[in-house]
Amino acid sequence: MSNRTIRGKIEDSERFEKYDDEGLKFIQYWIQVNNQRYTVRFARGKNFYFELNEEVVLYVTDEDVAIAGICPKKSFEWGNTNPIRSEVGETDRFELAVGSVLEKRKESITSYTGTAVYYSNVRKVETYTIVLPETSFRVHRSIGRHILPNREISALLDDGVAYIVQDNSTGKIYGKPRLDFIIAIVLLLAFNGVMLFAVGPDSEVIAGGFLTTMIIGNLLFGLGFLFSFSGYLSSSKSLSAFKELLTARELRREE
Repeated sequence: MSNRTIRGKIEDSERFEKYDDEGLKFIQYWIQVNNQRYTVRFARGKNFYFELNEEVVLYVTDEDVAIAGICPKKSFEWGNTNPIRSEVGETDRFELAVGSVLEKRKESITSYTGTAVYYSNVRKVETYTIVLPETSFRVHRSIGRHILPNREISALLDDGVAYIVQDNSTGKIYGKPRLDFIIAIVLLLAFNGVMLFAVGPDSEVIAGGFLTTMIIGNLLFGLGFLFSFSGYLSSSKSLSAFKELLTARELRREE
């Protein structure tokens, strides 16, 4: 018999710390999925804590050993996952949370970089914690400030953080893709236009030289375009996944 693919949620599990012949520690589990127990052994140095109801895709042997697996919602995997990668779709890492807002808490997270004596950069990020009847999640201030108590919402969650939120009473969606990359490319074109036609290659006005300024300017504006366009693509994928999960939920309700 050949290896097989198992998909389901963890119903029970137990974790063990063991040592190999060289005295090095490794982690071993048994997990129960679809009323069947499977053994999981992580490679040395790899560690993970399975949670109840965690969705997993397993590649198991005839001896019920999960030699490879993927936890889509935690972006965790072990072993050679090539045989089961096609089983994980774009929406599998996301979770759809729907419910009435019971509580909304504003929180500030301060991050530091530098040494223990001198902080070179101090950054304060404001987030909101949103509590629904069956779950809670964090969301950035730019989205969280629009969420109102006692309103029913739908939220796209990735590891406990919401990236797309819809107010179900109005249908308005927050967290849509931003078109900042258009501004970046306009600035890039404008910079090159000014440098080539207004300033000119023979100009001696610019300190450091025309070519150096062109290289630095194009590098900065080019990076700005790449980062903003990458963010746009990521947000677009999240919005597409959100709509797909909403549609699937509506279909299940109609059945």
